[in-house]
Amino acid sequence: MRSIGKLERADWAQRFVAYLIAEGVESTAEEEDGAWTIWVHDEDALPQARESLSQFLAAPDDRRYAAAIPKANQRIKEKVRQREQIAKRMVDVRTQWGRGHSGRPARVTVMLIVVTVIVSLAAGLAKDPKNAVYRKLTFCDTYQPRDWRGDTLGEKLVDIRRGEVWRIITPNFLHLGLWHLVFNMYGLFVFGSQIELRRGPWTLLALVASIGIVNTLVTSLAPSQMPWPFTHLSGSVFTIGMSGVLYGLAGFTWLSMQRDPRRDLSMPDQWTFILIIWLVLGVVGILEMIIGPVSNLGHLIGLLSGLAAAWIVIEFRTRRRGKSDSL
Repeated sequence: MRSIGKLERADWAQRFVAYLIAEGVESTAEEEDGAWTIWVHDEDALPQARESLSQFLAAPDDRRYAAAIPKANQRIKEKVRQREQIAKRMVDVRTQWGRGHSGRPARVTVMLIVVTVIVSLAAGLAKDPKNAVYRKLTFCDTYQPRDWRGDTLGEKLVDIRRGEVWRIITPNFLHLGLWHLVFNMYGLFVFGSQIELRRGPWTLLALVASIGIVNTLVTSLAPSQMPWPFTHLSGSVFTIGMSGVLYGLAGFTWLSMQRDPRRDLSMPDQWTFILIIWLVLGVVGILEMIIGPVSNLGHLIGLLSGLAAAWIVIEFRTRRRGKSDSL
């Protein structure tokens, strides 16, 4: 929300804001020190709003501004009605498995969950390092020559350099234990189904693939021992799980909710609280004392990747709209 200027009279502010709303530009007026500051909600609409303000100041008594008030009131009522309808259609994940606003199933999200469950179970939930599926899908095979230490870049990339490039994404589909799998799949459903149904299945697939690959590469190639105070942000070639992708989808959702003019994604406060607390407890080492090793670096990289993806999407749409407005 940005200010575009001030008007000295309340009736002027009322007429001008009504005119903007009637033109499809969400705006408000706030009194401050005897003047009325005009705020525009959507930054993409700033050029149009500023031009309208210049025209208004040139002829504030023009009949079109007073005539816009009934139309603006109608648009406000319509907005309220639409928001009420959206609230009624909000997905309740406790009772609607894989369903969105329109009742359509989030097929890609469900497919990702099914594939992850099958792969994790086939890999024995990572309980046996000799499991053939587990060995083939980790970033590095669990069995290497005796002189292999996994400390150098060449040693970490030993299997990928042999052509097994699928290892840059497949660790995300492996999980250590049933609860690790269940929690991550629940989170994937919550965020994945929303993104799929509101942004499309290809957007979801692109996010899962890009965040998953970045997360795997960074966590696998990062030093296995980090100096204090980054001790609990160490990497490992045997990092597994979808939690990094989950943090990425959450980051994408949160920033989109804050900055994207479409306002089509939402994130419950309890999820924000849980994910932040989990990340903080992990970084300071408390989680490791309670439940064992946790990929805190993966969670952090996933979150940053999701935020970056949302920022790129928002910037691209803003620049594209800016170019179309200047034509």
